[in-house]
Amino acid sequence: MTRSLRFALRLTLVVAVVAALRIVTGVSSPARSPYLSVLSDMAVQSAFAAPGCNNKTCEKDPRKGPTCFKATGSNCSVSGGCTSTPCP
Repeated sequence: MTRSLRFALRLTLVVAVVAALRIVTGVSSPARSPYLSVLSDMAVQSAFAAPGCNNKTCEKDPRKGPTCFKATGSNCSVSGGCTSTPCP
């Protein structure tokens, strides 16, 4: 190879490596990017059940006494009698 062709190949290799490094390390964090989407702040929040809501209500069974059975939106407690309250 001629000397100028080798120099051109080396220069091309160096430019390619520098460009690849800029691409890999030059990515900015989304919080500081000027190219954020308008919808990026509208992420869906996780839905959690209200603390202490067991989704049961009272039933006074003559054979078993006071018991709780499945019912959405109620809290059931069988301590000192059966009490049922709506979930917060």
